[in-house]
Amino acid sequence: MVGLWIAGMTWLTADQDYTSGELLDHLMAWRQGERLYSDPQQLPYRVFNYPPLGMAVVRMFAAFGMTPLQAGRLVGTLGILVALWVIYGWMREMGVSRTLARATLALTGMSFPLLYAMGQFHLEGFAIASTLMGVRYVWRSARDTSQLGFVIGGILMAAAGFVKQTQVLSLMLVLCWLLVHKRQHFLAVAGPALVVGLTGAAVMQWLFGDETWRHIITYTVGTYSLGNLSFQLTSHLLPWLPLAVGAWYHTFRNDLARRQLATWYLAGVSLLLLTSARTGSGFQYFLEWQLVVLLLLAPALQQLTMSVRPIRRSHVVGIATLMLMLNAGTASFLVYNWQSARNTELAFEKLCALAPKAPALTPTENPGAARACGARPALHPFIIANLTARGLWDELAFVEDVTAGRYPALLLPFNPGGVVDRVQHERWSPAVLRAMRETYHPLQTDRGWWLLVPVRGTPANSVAR
Repeated sequence: MVGLWIAGMTWLTADQDYTSGELLDHLMAWRQGERLYSDPQQLPYRVFNYPPLGMAVVRMFAAFGMTPLQAGRLVGTLGILVALWVIYGWMREMGVSRTLARATLALTGMSFPLLYAMGQFHLEGFAIASTLMGVRYVWRSARDTSQLGFVIGGILMAAAGFVKQTQVLSLMLVLCWLLVHKRQHFLAVAGPALVVGLTGAAVMQWLFGDETWRHIITYTVGTYSLGNLSFQLTSHLLPWLPLAVGAWYHTFRNDLARRQLATWYLAGVSLLLLTSARTGSGFQYFLEWQLVVLLLLAPALQQLTMSVRPIRRSHVVGIATLMLMLNAGTASFLVYNWQSARNTELAFEKLCALAPKAPALTPTENPGAARACGARPALHPFIIANLTARGLWDELAFVEDVTAGRYPALLLPFNPGGVVDRVQHERWSPAVLRAMRETYHPLQTDRGWWLLVPVRGTPANSVAR
């Protein structure tokens, strides 16, 4: 399944995931001399809400002859594969047999988040892999009291925060465990982590300035929705609930297991799933949790296979049926997403022939597909709409430009003059939708995408020039 999905995505000229398209646009703009953390009140309107380390690694790969999209896909895929390699090695150190460790990793085929993250432009994989390596070093050092291991663990976990800032929460979790159970080693982890954190922050300030902190902190906080939390938990937690229950049962049933770092890690990342209530959250919020579930499920399965009690055939049939159902469900979702990406690619091949090329600016909902056909996105609509709702972005200039028809074209997966669903209302404010509806009309449509142009033509003072 991993191979088929990656091969299928490699065949496409743009990723299916919305965030992947935003990352591609950021990378291409940065390589072309634009600021990575630019003022979102200046065109093009966008926010890069990641620390710079991950994007710097992708840019390095791209400098060796790869296209920006290929470099992003490679980093996204390698990050998850490295994380799985770390989990496998950790299982073996826990005493899990080689065969059972491999079999447990094969359960990745039941995970839509882990598979979907591969083959596309993502940064979370390397951040999670660095965190997992750091926690593993601390776990190992707590057993043999190796000070060097504590130091390396602190460095790796702190470095992960410069790829994805929320990984700092996992570092704080480990530090809490050390305070409770291994207080004498707290400074061995906290000291190096603090040095790495302060050094990295100083470098970011020097290279990118004050705007960096607004992008990765102020603009990233977002708004929260119980409806979104319910949707995310149903989509990504519920299918893995039987596996999670097995991991929880094994680790929490005795006092000794409850004191282990791995147990605290599972409890911590489980609580952090509540942050998926953030509007705009998605599968990325479940990657680390599913990996830790696999890690602690393996010892449970090992103990089960070593039990003197015979395993009932009905239990084996039930487990196999559940696995087949989850694999089939994951495969069907992947096929649906691939087909959706292919339809978008075919639509853009037709519509982009009529759309303005870079450096002209085009408001669109798919920055990645727009870049693939030579267009230049004018904004990243979801984050900008979110900032507008929070009072952190003034949309007046953009609304005025749309109202005046100063953009040569709009490239959208809906007709503003028709029915506008919930997703579009999350990405475009009422004022922007009204301006689009009154000023632009469809020129061409294909496979659910619309190319719209101004009713009276683009004026001479077009902002897209």
